[in-house]
Amino acid sequence: MADDQASGKGNPLEEYKELCNNMRHYGNMRFGQLTIFVALMGALFAFVSRNGTMCQQTTTLLQVATVVMGAAFWVMEERGADYWHHFKYKARQIEKRLGYEQHKESPPEAIPEFTATNAARVLYVAIPWFLIRTVDSRSSAFADGIPPTAIWLAFAAIYLVFIFRRIHKINASREKQGCRDGC
Repeated sequence: MADDQASGKGNPLEEYKELCNNMRHYGNMRFGQLTIFVALMGALFAFVSRNGTMCQQTTTLLQVATVVMGAAFWVMEERGADYWHHFKYKARQIEKRLGYEQHKESPPEAIPEFTATNAARVLYVAIPWFLIRTVDSRSSAFADGIPPTAIWLAFAAIYLVFIFRRIHKINASREKQGCRDGC
């Protein structure tokens, strides 16, 4: 370690500590974002629940707002997860030099798809879907037998495209890093 400091590379132990702090930050940020997202969706739901039948313009506005908020929080989740995985990868590299093994192996997953990121993804789709369906039921167009589902279909299509592109990107990144055990 003294050689690293003398050569101007910095202190690997300090860098390792900072990487761990960054991972902690992005892990905590997820819960802050989820809290804000649920509060915003709850406020929209309360607004919809208090009002009776709504005109088509109000219905469309609420549905678009729901889609935009869901997509925005989804993107923030994905970027936060990207940074978290990046810091974990870097921490694993530094661990080798320091002789540590904290991040060397991830605990085995009972079901590989059951991850915190996938749980957040489910919430970022399910809550907006529920709210959009609730808004549909309050629409004056729904009373006439014409439910405004075009926004929901566009919302679902955008999310599906995003999910498949994201999975492809994650798998390609893990292959590039030689990371096959969930790093």
